[in-house]
Amino acid sequence: MPNTNKDDACTVAEQIREAIAAKELIKRSTGENLGRLTVSIGIAQASMNDISATLIERSDKALYHAKDSGRNRCEIAPDQHIEQLQDIAV
Repeated sequence: MPNTNKDDACTVAEQIREAIAAKELIKRSTGENLGRLTVSIGIAQASMNDISATLIERSDKALYHAKDSGRNRCEIAPDQHIEQLQDIAV
């Protein structure tokens, strides 16, 4: 989402997540209700020092944090400089 800050991206991601969760899956051949889907989303904002791999890595960490925190939610990755400080502290 070019030219979008992480908070606005989270708003869009929440709208997508809610739209998916609101739909029921119906098996066309039988009409059987298969329930609802849930979605976990990880969000990271690109910084000047990012390459595609580091941006994907941070968004992937945010995704797994969302899954570990109960699923069906959006999580925003910490800014890159904050994450680097966390890595140094560990």
